[in-house]
Amino acid sequence: MLANEPREILGEIRKYMFIHDITQDDLAFLMNKSKQTISCLFKTANPTLENLFSVLDALNLELDYCFVEKELVASKEAKNEYTREDEHELYYE
Repeated sequence: MLANEPREILGEIRKYMFIHDITQDDLAFLMNKSKQTISCLFKTANPTLENLFSVLDALNLELDYCFVEKELVASKEAKNEYTREDEHELYYE
């Protein structure tokens, strides 16, 4: 997955929570935070890296990332040829 904004990462976290039947109340408990704090985090959709990693840690998840040059991605996407394997190839070669 390519993420251009923090809200896209939060969207993936929301999907994970939905699939695993984890509510914001559950996440608040796991993080030792108030429900309002968690709700605000998802509503503003602009978490700090510290907050993002706190959420991932509470969910026992890790963030896998790679840096991909926008020009290379754009040229592949224009041809509808971009795949997850391309991310690996662009990053590691």
